[in-house]
Amino acid sequence: AAPYAKEGECLVRITAMGKDKEEAFAMTEPAVREVRQVLGDVVYGVDVDSLEQVVVQEMTARGLTLATAESCTGGLMGKRITDVPGASACYLGGVVSYQNEVKENLLGVRHETLITTGVVSEDTACQMAEGVRKALGADIGISTTGVAGPGKDEWDHEVGTAFVAISTAEGAHVRALNLGSRPVRARLRTQTAHHAFDLARRYLSGLPFED
Repeated sequence: AAPYAKEGECLVRITAMGKDKEEAFAMTEPAVREVRQVLGDVVYGVDVDSLEQVVVQEMTARGLTLATAESCTGGLMGKRITDVPGASACYLGGVVSYQNEVKENLLGVRHETLITTGVVSEDTACQMAEGVRKALGADIGISTTGVAGPGKDEWDHEVGTAFVAISTAEGAHVRALNLGSRPVRARLRTQTAHHAFDLARRYLSGLPFED
């Protein structure tokens, strides 16, 4: 087994040599089981291309629909989902709510939330996810909001502070992120999107949202 660092995640490659493909796959199975046992539920799939592919496949298999509300990721989640073939079976669409007026008018984020707890906050992330789910009539809504730089926001949040949230008919959950005070802007967006997809993946798999 060999670990490979990727942007925002790690790939563990397990290889074997056999007389044919079937024999080689059979030889890798014990190692795959062992790695999954050691790493636990941070493993989101085997022989899959991406985390968003897993989300699309699981939602499609269950007949569920997804909507996204993005601030700091600027449409990256929607782009990544629609890169997956067959995403139209579950993805309804998304709202890139970069300005406060869009968060209020399209997503229903309360004005008092924006002026008391701020744009980058648990409450705003939660209301964004709930708002896009209801506005688009989706089963699941996920959202992102954060400080991508180059400096702190008006609430003195450091660059790299972000929140992601998921909303379903059963309720909502928010994850707070601290991605470092000097992250590359693109990497911050990538990691934030990863965390939002992970919330959806955990919900679909019946896993706890947090370890």
